[in-house]
Amino acid sequence: MDEDSIIVSTLVHVKRGGNDVGQSDTTIEEHTNRPKKKYKGVSLRPSGKWGVEIMVQGKQRQWLGTFETEEEAARAYDIASIRYRGNKAKTNFPLESYRDIPLD
Repeated sequence: MDEDSIIVSTLVHVKRGGNDVGQSDTTIEEHTNRPKKKYKGVSLRPSGKWGVEIMVQGKQRQWLGTFETEEEAARAYDIASIRYRGNKAKTNFPLESYRDIPLD
């Protein structure tokens, strides 16, 4: 194997997230059966329910509760975000879908 081939092989290994000798090239994410979260502020709890929290007043976490579905949890986050931040809220769903919540 010439020097150029070794360099290319090493770069491919690094780009693929290569591991130390003796370990497989699969990443940790490939070995987990947990679904990836799709929504801001939402995480899957060990119980199988979806938990929600929001950061308020700088770095303070506010726990919003657990929900049966990921979408319910995302909407709870959105409502809290709108209440804390008004029309500057970053939401998971379009802000227009929350017309019944008063904005600042």
